[in-house]
Amino acid sequence: MFSSHPVIFLLGVISVVVWKVVSPGLAGIARPLVKGAIKGGIALGRQVQEVGHQVSEDFQDLAAEATAELGPAGPTDERATSGKGKAKGA
Repeated sequence: MFSSHPVIFLLGVISVVVWKVVSPGLAGIARPLVKGAIKGGIALGRQVQEVGHQVSEDFQDLAAEATAELGPAGPTDERATSGKGKAKGA
């Protein structure tokens, strides 16, 4: 659309000037919005972390219950305890 470099440079200069004029007015509005969004993200992160901890605790409880229901662990294979099943050089 714009093929000459001076036109592109002029558009850049104009956009910087417009931004400098408009940005102070937007800063008063944008700062609280951005701050609110950040606070919302932090609060959501904390909630997700709490849920993660609860799920982990529930899973550990279930694993402990399942282990208790199975009883004490014993050798299931004679090779596992006698050393006969070991590979040479291991």
